[in-house]
Amino acid sequence: MVDILKFQSITSTQPLIRNPNIFEIFNMNCSESSFLMIRERSCFQLDNGTFIVKIGLINNLNCLLEFLKQQQQKQIKTSGKLTYEFLRLNLPGSLSHLSLLNSLISSSNSRISEGEFRFDQLQKHFDSLNVQYAFGSEDYTGIVKRIKYDSTTNAFTGFPSLLDRGVPIKSYYQTDSFDTLKSWFNSIDKASLLNVHMIQPVQSTYNSSIPSPYLLSAYGIDNIATANDILQRWWYILFNQSLQRNVRIIGFSSDADPKYLPAMRLMSGFLGALPNFQVHQYPQAFQIKIRSHWSWFYLGEQQLLLFFQDPTHLVTKWRNRLLSATAELCLGNQSISINYLHDIIENDTYSKLDHGLSKSDINPKYRQNFSSCLKLTSNDLFNILNATADTRGTLLYFQVLKMIIVAYIEKTTTIVESEYLCTLDYI
Repeated sequence: MVDILKFQSITSTQPLIRNPNIFEIFNMNCSESSFLMIRERSCFQLDNGTFIVKIGLINNLNCLLEFLKQQQQKQIKTSGKLTYEFLRLNLPGSLSHLSLLNSLISSSNSRISEGEFRFDQLQKHFDSLNVQYAFGSEDYTGIVKRIKYDSTTNAFTGFPSLLDRGVPIKSYYQTDSFDTLKSWFNSIDKASLLNVHMIQPVQSTYNSSIPSPYLLSAYGIDNIATANDILQRWWYILFNQSLQRNVRIIGFSSDADPKYLPAMRLMSGFLGALPNFQVHQYPQAFQIKIRSHWSWFYLGEQQLLLFFQDPTHLVTKWRNRLLSATAELCLGNQSISINYLHDIIENDTYSKLDHGLSKSDINPKYRQNFSSCLKLTSNDLFNILNATADTRGTLLYFQVLKMIIVAYIEKTTTIVESEYLCTLDYI
């Protein structure tokens, strides 16, 4: 392969991607000795005199081209256009021009329009992975408010998506009228949140590698959707579309947002139910074998979907509850307070080597700081809290935090150990 590229003076990725058919030269009549030697090693000669390139070389070239395209697209997505262009100019021949990458992205169906659910592409992705089961995830994040024109859909993006039974209407903001556009700007607030749907294929028993997640849809919202909208949207994703394409969504994952949590409770029948909608009677529902001594487990044995919260959010929310200025936590007659940790840090009896804490750990500016949660579960801190009777409630609070981390996050924890720790958490 290297000799073929050198013979054609292909010394960088850009000419290779622009002209991937590097084997065309073998159909030429050339008597140069180096060319004949390369052709002899790379091709089979048929009885009629034509040359066929060996299949191994073709596969290697296709893999190389696909790898180069993916890496360059990944580079521009993670680093941004300015950083990518800076690297391209300072590393001549190593990276392709942005215009070429844009054409590759457009031709590879990796471009997504606001409010579009890419179910057909999802089916192709699952067929290529040879998997059927998947987990869905939905969450939103804050974005910079701005309106943009999408030339591919002839629509304006950045307004809150209008929902029809919980599902966004694609390309709703289309108009050729300046007055209509002006009216939208004057009467409709810009979307402050971006709602994202991800699909995680479940690993096949015949494949040891974990498949990468798939971006199903993304669109702007204004956070006025109800739990009923979320239920109808999940139903649309699960039954109306995915099952028709032989993709079984076995559950959804999201944080415990006040709107997502009621939807999860109603769908799973956890201390609530949909009166005219018996979701557990569908043939796709599966059976959960619950242990007889789990009197604290209130979920029914028939479930259509499973629901999980991001364990990192679970840990940080457990810690953040302790930081609340209004919540008063008690265990029996003992208070659970972050002030005990302040006292330990300010106490001259202890140094940072004894407890490993700093003020930023017990009052982080970024409330999703996971590393500070780990410091609250150290054995050294537990020993200090255990030495004083008044801090036993806070000690137990942090011990439960450690069990959550071990059960849900640490990869070395076995399923049996996780089950045991979860049981202790409920007790």
